[in-house]
Amino acid sequence: MSPLWTILIPTIGRRADQFRALVLELLAPAEPRLGEVTILAYYNNGEKPLGHIRQALVEAATSHYVSFVDDDDRVPEHYVQQVRTAIHEYASQHQQVDRLVLPDQVGWRMQHYSDGFPSKPTYHSLQYRGWWDDEHGYYRDVSHLNPVRRELALAHGDFRRGDPPEDVTWSVQMRGHIKTEARIPDEYVMYHYYSSGDSTWRPGSVTWRPEYRRPQIEHPLFAYHPESSA
Repeated sequence: MSPLWTILIPTIGRRADQFRALVLELLAPAEPRLGEVTILAYYNNGEKPLGHIRQALVEAATSHYVSFVDDDDRVPEHYVQQVRTAIHEYASQHQQVDRLVLPDQVGWRMQHYSDGFPSKPTYHSLQYRGWWDDEHGYYRDVSHLNPVRRELALAHGDFRRGDPPEDVTWSVQMRGHIKTEARIPDEYVMYHYYSSGDSTWRPGSVTWRPEYRRPQIEHPLFAYHPESSA
């Protein structure tokens, strides 16, 4: 049986410690229902463009849903459970006799932190059109951070197409093809991350050093993409 959801993580050598901590944080809540939530990572040091890496991860996943977490991000302990619950509750409420009805994506409220200081919240939901912001927050209808049905991502989006940043062009491609969502209530802050440091794949920012080694993580719910560097 295919996993319900795969969390996709592009990662580089200089962030090995942050990456390992993130994976361990994600594995603990994924374990109670072994096999339903998995993690797939792509380790490299700039050998491939980020758009190629993101697309390779989506194509390699075998789950119903895919979403991205960056290797220097942090998620709260309820992140995995709330996504699972939102999908299952939607399916239960929209159940049909002859088929299982799943939402196209999971929406939520996200909180961005920059060096420990919160910025405006970001609201991810189909109730907003496009990407925009005001004095109260940022608004996103479609984002690679949100769990989305993989078949829709494969049919309509390609991170390798368009001009960078690849996540923005992917969202434009997906817009209009995602029509339904399960939403986590706004009283929950779904996502924490810190923005200090360079962007992972900003031109010239990825460097290789001899001491960099791919972190060894042995767990049945975790795997590296086969194209990953050693």
